[in-house]
Amino acid sequence: MGVREAGRQFGVPEATLRRRKKKRDIHSHNLGPSSALGPKNEMKIVSHIKKQKHGFAPSRSFVRSMAFQLAEQLKLPHKFNRESCKAGYPWLESFLRRNKELTIRKSESVSTARSLTKRVLQLNTRPEHVIAAKGSKNVVSISSAEKGETISVIVCCNAEGAFIPPTAIFKGKNKKPEFQDGMPPGSIVYMSEKSAYVNNIIFFNWLKEQFVPRKPTGKVLLLLDGHSSHCSNVEMLEYAVENDVILFCLPSHTTQFLQPLDRGFFKSFKAFYYEANPGRRITRLQFGKLLGSAWEKSATIKNAVP
Repeated sequence: MGVREAGRQFGVPEATLRRRKKKRDIHSHNLGPSSALGPKNEMKIVSHIKKQKHGFAPSRSFVRSMAFQLAEQLKLPHKFNRESCKAGYPWLESFLRRNKELTIRKSESVSTARSLTKRVLQLNTRPEHVIAAKGSKNVVSISSAEKGETISVIVCCNAEGAFIPPTAIFKGKNKKPEFQDGMPPGSIVYMSEKSAYVNNIIFFNWLKEQFVPRKPTGKVLLLLDGHSSHCSNVEMLEYAVENDVILFCLPSHTTQFLQPLDRGFFKSFKAFYYEANPGRRITRLQFGKLLGSAWEKSATIKNAVP
């Protein structure tokens, strides 16, 4: 059948058929502007949103952050807001229109105090509780009342009693070898310009450098809290899937009870840490030795096994 006859029989403009035939384009296209990420990259976000069964249902703000980070990682041209590091609401609305399998649901509100309970140790004084550990991965902050400095520590162990060497996060640019003096073998120090708290880049590096190299063959479950630093990086989520790591965020309203490391490890760790530092004023150069001393006594099979 010729193009002219096909157009007449099926009610399609002849010019359209000739243009499609010339370009060999037989696919239908959505009306309106195309996605800044492109269909293939957009489907990566859709794929990870569908993994809500693993404990984290992303908010609209969270999805906008994922889109921005993906565009930045792939160096794609975009008009997303660089100040907020998020895609705009118009993009989100178009994204939902293009992906009808997704829907917006009203979630149950959880206060920050309950969803991100925190436990803090201070370098020079004994403080009140402000940072809490959640699941198998924990972040503890050690603050200096004298200088306002914070050092975060990422800790992970399994139910057989094996610990991954701790990772410390210091605020600053220049990493000094002395920062690791006295730390347990295999420990890592990361430097962060903005703050000493874990972010998605640091967590991704920790996953690649500390967790995956030590994981056994096959699928493993890594318990996390619901902080965005753990699951807002699309590249990190894909890396976890490729390496058989299932990220599971603890459910809302349960983290005050489901804190394995907080209950089994950090209580002991705090006691030994204060024992090694009974009120003396210290600096970050002395931190590694104190951490190593407390770690040796508290990172035991007894404290790890449930």
